[in-house]
Amino acid sequence: GLAEQIRTTYGLSNGWRLKVEPLSRRTIEARIDNQKPMRLHAVSTDTFVSRNGMVTMQFDQGESGDDMTLSYVADARLAQVVVISSRMAQR
Repeated sequence: GLAEQIRTTYGLSNGWRLKVEPLSRRTIEARIDNQKPMRLHAVSTDTFVSRNGMVTMQFDQGESGDDMTLSYVADARLAQVVVISSRMAQR
């Protein structure tokens, strides 16, 4: 599964750093800067969603497939979704 191949750090367009590590074939752990880690589960070959549905990560984006898009619900009451794109940071 893709989850096992994802172990990298992304530099997000808003300046955050996102570290991603696989936990199993279909589960990844994502940590933004010093926030507590989030677990996301595969819903398709390149898309992972948090259990509460508030965070979505899509991998293999862009022409080279190295980009990732992170979407999260900033305020559930407003149904406002923030989308942040990123390129893979240098390892």
